[in-house]
Amino acid sequence: EPQSPLSKWCAQVIERQFLKHQHGLLCNSATTVQTCDDLLGMPLQSCVAVPGTITSAAHISSQQIAQRAHSERPLSILFLGTLTPRKGLHYLLEALEQCSKPVKLSVVGSPDRDTRYARRCSRMAHLLEQHTVILKGEIDTPDLVKELENADILAVPSEYEGYGIAYLEGFSAGLPCIATAEGAPPEFVKSGINGYTVKPGDTSAIADCINQLNGNPDKLAKMSQAARETFDRHPSWEQSFNNARRFIEETIRGLEPAAS
Repeated sequence: EPQSPLSKWCAQVIERQFLKHQHGLLCNSATTVQTCDDLLGMPLQSCVAVPGTITSAAHISSQQIAQRAHSERPLSILFLGTLTPRKGLHYLLEALEQCSKPVKLSVVGSPDRDTRYARRCSRMAHLLEQHTVILKGEIDTPDLVKELENADILAVPSEYEGYGIAYLEGFSAGLPCIATAEGAPPEFVKSGINGYTVKPGDTSAIADCINQLNGNPDKLAKMSQAARETFDRHPSWEQSFNNARRFIEETIRGLEPAAS
């Protein structure tokens, strides 16, 4: 994740020494496996156990997803994440300045981690006269499910994601996602199919993604169905950790001394 050169160097020294003493890697993504292998300079035995969702709106039917895409209302965008610079809300707000058609943006996430940044985003939101921006803070699970049900797309243009559970939660409701291209999201967010991946800070690209879907219900419906299909194919927590359990057991057996 983004950090100063000195902090990164110190972390790499510690992490490299730590990895030298491991018998295997249990990681949340292939990207994380590759990052560890690159840091160590050699591959370790590894298993990828991708996360499932924390909150899901999988009860929404394909028909409901199609009807939502063709509803006559401003495009509804959901931002889901803690209000910190790494999550990129300021990039999304800057991108909205480049969007000519009105949109509604609901921002769900705690403003308490970085209050100065949260106030900055609030000021930016109030300057967007053409768009409706609602800062909702943290909300409970039933209300979050409603937000997922009522949105058209999910946009979290963060600096980096080791995986990106929020995107998967958006997929559960059939929401195409605008995701970061840095980290693991490109493993499951396919640009132009079930969402878009953008480089951090590329506000023009974010605006272009929004403009492609705003006022284009057929394209929105097609990508929404693809998002939901991606979720339907995604392993559950149980499936992922069955694989993880087998990996741990096999690794332990490999360390046991051979019978004489």
